[in-house]
Amino acid sequence: MRTLAGILAAVAIAAFCVGPVSAQTSSAITGKVVDGAGKPISGARIGIMGPKSAETTTKSDGTYRVAVPPGLYSVTISAAGFQSTQQDSIAVLSGASVTLATTLVPATLTTIAHVSVGGGSTSVSDSSA
Repeated sequence: MRTLAGILAAVAIAAFCVGPVSAQTSSAITGKVVDGAGKPISGARIGIMGPKSAETTTKSDGTYRVAVPPGLYSVTISAAGFQSTQQDSIAVLSGASVTLATTLVPATLTTIAHVSVGGGSTSVSDSSA
């Protein structure tokens, strides 16, 4: 009986010292990147700046998820052939996820040529969408 009382006392002291066990919650920035037709963009670069800076790329379905501590963030999204976009002042609260839906537009192609003709020169600029 004395041993049982000793064990119970040890368990009670250990429980008191450790304190209550609480579930861990995580904050995150998640999202999906698509083109103008709504098709997912795989491999888009996601740059996160804030209390925790991070980088990731989108999966084949255009989605991403980055665990971050609470705070204010800026998110830059870029992909080959598309214009980059940046979203600022994204507030992430403790235990919450912020989901961003991003549509990237095609990059415009600007070509600048310098042509010399008979000693003179002409600059030509051609912009097409």
